[in-house]
Amino acid sequence: SAVTSAFTLDVRFIGAGGSAEMRAAFTNAAAKWRRMIVGHVRSVPLNRAAGDCGSWVPAVNETISDVVIFARIGPIDSGGTNGLNTLAQAGPCLYSTLDNLPITGVMEFDEYDVPSMIANGTFGDVVLHEMGHVLGVGTLWRTGRSLLTGAGTAAPYFTSASP
Repeated sequence: SAVTSAFTLDVRFIGAGGSAEMRAAFTNAAAKWRRMIVGHVRSVPLNRAAGDCGSWVPAVNETISDVVIFARIGPIDSGGTNGLNTLAQAGPCLYSTLDNLPITGVMEFDEYDVPSMIANGTFGDVVLHEMGHVLGVGTLWRTGRSLLTGAGTAAPYFTSASP
């Protein structure tokens, strides 16, 4: 049965933000995460200066309901010309003192790699994956939580309180 989510996931594009197709990938990824995280986490007043989470992130002076993600499509590694071949990068930025969970995060996608990801049908999957990092998947497992079992082994796994 369908569950209505009370979780708010606000994606804000910085810069041009790409085509309608690119933006749809973010909307679809946020909707999928909202189907998995159904409860309202918290609302937190936040007043932070521009550049607090990266040189391209704007100032924030508002009450954040659950999570705000700043996203941009821009230069990361020029399509691997520097030897790194980074398609995207993302993670939480600011955390709530109430529960130590993300309030804000950033997602960046290499403008040189996005067209090929769209052409081969992987862009939506990469957006979903990176959004998970902002929400704490993989990025918060060892932050005083003991949620990662087998770190550094061939078979690490996430330990959850629920099956």
